[in-house]
Amino acid sequence: MMRKSIFFTLSVLFFVFTAQETILAQEKADVSTTTGQPYEAAIGGRISNGLGLTYKKSLKDNKALEFIVSFPSFDGIRASALYEMHESIEDVKGLRWYYGGGVIVRYYNFEFLDDYFAFGVSGIAGLEYKLNNKPLLLSIDYAPGIYIFDTFANFGYGADWGSGVGLSVRYILK
Repeated sequence: MMRKSIFFTLSVLFFVFTAQETILAQEKADVSTTTGQPYEAAIGGRISNGLGLTYKKSLKDNKALEFIVSFPSFDGIRASALYEMHESIEDVKGLRWYYGGGVIVRYYNFEFLDDYFAFGVSGIAGLEYKLNNKPLLLSIDYAPGIYIFDTFANFGYGADWGSGVGLSVRYILK
């Protein structure tokens, strides 16, 4: 059981970093000079339905990639890769709203059930605030998921509507 969890985690991380490198190879422009984005990359913690990590990489034209890995329970892992569009809110300096979508995978190793695996699509919408003169970002978002393949639902579909609300604090790397 533990081998499956480790293999799954490594597979998700490989997918996330491969997807990032593929998209970044297509984004050859300097982010900070072409878009006016307030940062190039940020990493931090996330509280949602459990604790997690988040990494966001700015692209050109006010777009970004966000990777979230969370641990909704001690026996599972949830990972998503999201493509986001950011828009400034003119009345409040440092505040932006964003929306987008991507893929989500989920794995649980329940003690009383068989292993549970799900794959699907996820949306995201939220607010992000960059603290003035500090390398910190605060965000709140809603990221529901719809599972196209869900072994818990007898290989049917499933939904993840309620556990998608999250609070993140990120440190700006660049």
